[in-house]
Amino acid sequence: MTSQKIPKNNTVNGKPIYYYKNRNMNNARVPVNAGQVILANVSHLIVENLNLSYASVGIEICFSSHITVKNCICSHNEICGIYIFNSSHNTISNNVCSYNKEGIGLTMFSSYNHITYNNISYNEYFGIFIDLYCSNNLIWGNSFYYNHGSGDTFNYLHVQAFDKGNNNHWYSSLCIGNYWHDWANNNNTNDRNHDGIVDWLYPIWG
Repeated sequence: MTSQKIPKNNTVNGKPIYYYKNRNMNNARVPVNAGQVILANVSHLIVENLNLSYASVGIEICFSSHITVKNCICSHNEICGIYIFNSSHNTISNNVCSYNKEGIGLTMFSSYNHITYNNISYNEYFGIFIDLYCSNNLIWGNSFYYNHGSGDTFNYLHVQAFDKGNNNHWYSSLCIGNYWHDWANNNNTNDRNHDGIVDWLYPIWG
C-alpha cells in the first residue's frame, strides 16, 4: 500500500485520486475535487464534504490513524463506501454510505474507531462489516435502511450488519444505540411500552 505510484492523469470520474502515504498530515484537508481518497500509513488528515462515488472504494484507510471522515457521500462504489484496513483511532461521522457492495468495512486489526451518525442504506451486502481481529470499535447513532436485502419488517436472513470482531460496542456510554429500520417497524413486539425506543437488541450476525 505504501509503494504505489499514481500518475496525475489517472483519474476517477474525471477527478484526481488523492493518495497519501507515510506522513503526518497535521490536520490538512483533502481538496474538494477528489474522485477517490487512498491513505497508507497516514495520520491526522481531514476528509470532509467530498462526493466519492462510482469508484471501486470511495475512501480507503490503511495502516493509518487519527483520520477524520465527515459529511462525505460515498455511494455507488463497486466494493465499499469506506474501507478501513489495519487502522485505529479514526472517526467516521455524518456520512452517507449507500448503494455500495458494502457500506463501511473494517478488517485486519482495525480497532478503537468511532463510527457515528452515518446514514447507511441500500448496500448490497452489509451496512457495516467488521471482520476478525477488529476490536474496541464504537458504532452508535447510525441509521440503517434496506441493507443486505432487508425490508420494512425484520427478516433474520437479511440482517443489516456483521461483527466477527471482539469487544465492539454498538451503543455509546450513554446507551445510545443505532436505528435499524427493519427492527423498529416491529413495534408490536419490539416496543412493548410504545415509548419510541425499541426494547430488544438487534441480532447482528457474526
